Amino acid sequence: MTSWLAQYSSALDVRDAREQAHSVYIYAYTKLADRTATLTNPTAPTPLPDPLAKPAARPSTPRGKPSSKSSPSPSSVPTTPSSTDLTTLRADLTSTQRARLALESQNSALTTELTHLRTLSASQSKQLSTLKHTIEILERKVKDRAEEIRGKGRLVEEVQDEMVALNLQLNMCEQKAERLKGENEELTRRWIEKMEKEAKEMNERNANARGRSEG
Repeated sequence: MTSWLAQYSSALDVRDAREQAHSVYIYAYTKLADRTATLTNPTAPTPLPDPLAKPAARPSTPRGKPSSKSSPSPSSVPTTPSSTDLTTLRADLTSTQRARLALESQNSALTTELTHLRTLSASQSKQLSTLKHTIEILERKVKDRAEEIRGKGRLVEEVQDEMVALNLQLNMCEQKAERLKGENEELTRRWIEKMEKEAKEMNERNANARGRSEG
């Protein structure tokens, strides 16, 4: 059960409990009105029985003997109400009217509170729907950002792998360059030694040739 339904049901329970608690005043007001009508108009209909009172037991009649008709009692003869009875009736009527006004005021307050609860429930339902929509948007953004971060992570890994491969190639090129440099220096040294040796041998041959020609 949703919160507003629970609040609505609770408000109805409170209203029913209050009305049940004041049912005695309601019945008293009805009984007083019937009593007033009976005193002012002897031919008025008999008032309704009290729903809270237990029904009186029916007197038993002996079998085989017909029941004789009872003569009307003096109390059943309508009498004119005295001033004391009228004062009491007016006091009871005033008290009952106050109770009725109090019940109407409570009923009005409960109705206002119920209307307020319905309005509050509608507003909260709307806010809840808005919050759910906002949560869905945020969850979608978080998911997209996570996918973006994972994509960037894969890109960083690829770049790092490429940098490692380039560093290996650079090291190999540097090693090859060092080796070629050493081979070039060795070839240059050998060529210089060869040229010096050939020049020395040529000088010696020239010197020997001049010596033979002078001798």
